[in-house]
Amino acid sequence: PHLERTKLCDMNDVELDQLYVTRREQLKELVGSIISPKIVQGKTLNGKEFVSFLEQILDALNKGEIPSSGSLVEVFNKGIIERCLKLYSEKMATLDLPLSEESQQGFHDRSRDEVMKVFDQQHFGHHHAKKSIMQLDEEIQKVPKFELI
Repeated sequence: PHLERTKLCDMNDVELDQLYVTRREQLKELVGSIISPKIVQGKTLNGKEFVSFLEQILDALNKGEIPSSGSLVEVFNKGIIERCLKLYSEKMATLDLPLSEESQQGFHDRSRDEVMKVFDQQHFGHHHAKKSIMQLDEEIQKVPKFELI
């Protein structure tokens, strides 16, 4: 019957292989035990209604009417980046000059590593964190360097 799939719908269970019928019923029970009804504003949605609801959400996201989770993560991480940059600047301000370029670079590297650890402990989202780490590193590079005396 698999070659004529549409006929399967018209067949009674007694016409089908019993193993197939048994497994089909087991699958129905399994799916029923896993899923839960989707309730929106107190109303239980059927499949079509749920798809329609998701389409409305996606339309609103695409139009920018509601923030995406990614944009929220970026906002949170931006605040963390700003705090980390402040920490880096404060650390660099404690540098006693004059120092050799090598000593300055070592101090910079240690301060940068410490700030990156702080960011790593506080950031949100794995995917967006990579982008934010690169942004933090770029911002650290923009901090004015001390001149050798």
